[in-house]
Amino acid sequence: MQIDNNCPIVVGDNSGMPSNNWTWIDYKEGSDANKITVSLTSGSHSLKLIGREPGVKLDRVILSIDINCTPQDKGDNCLAASPSPSPTSPPSPSPTSPPISVDTDGDSFTDSVEIYLGTDLNRACSATTNANDEPIDSWPPDFNDDRTVNIIDVLFFGDKVTKKVSDDPSLKRYDFDANGTINIIDVQYMQPYMTKTCSP
Repeated sequence: MQIDNNCPIVVGDNSGMPSNNWTWIDYKEGSDANKITVSLTSGSHSLKLIGREPGVKLDRVILSIDINCTPQDKGDNCLAASPSPSPTSPPSPSPTSPPISVDTDGDSFTDSVEIYLGTDLNRACSATTNANDEPIDSWPPDFNDDRTVNIIDVLFFGDKVTKKVSDDPSLKRYDFDANGTINIIDVQYMQPYMTKTCSP
């Protein structure tokens, strides 16, 4: 495995690894005492995976800040909880007013987030299951407005990653963390909604 242009890391490589069995690997150079740790800055990074042995298959890669987490099943327990994005709100008119977090349509995205993303804050789900037939998407993670969040929706990020909202304001639609740049963090916001459906 190679991250960006750093030296490659030999992942696993332990002769005692069970064959014909899915196994989570978090070590390098053949010793489970040599945990894989890397320091990454926020932003986009490239990850190159190169196979050396025939028949080795890779199902999932998890990059986590919790080096003590042991993945269970699909490893979802090691994924960081994705906070709901919330763009900076304007100052409140009164210093004693509590902050208001309204979600008019009840789709788990606040109105302020939906305004930023450009989705319909009054509808939690598209009117039909026909893909791409509505001018404004209702449910933020459902990019093709077919009432289901799946890999098709993730593919909408394809040519937008690393692009800046300041260069193309329409990219706000993909900027879930509202930081002005489309990156892997925005794609990760999709994870809790994968394979979920909505109904009007």
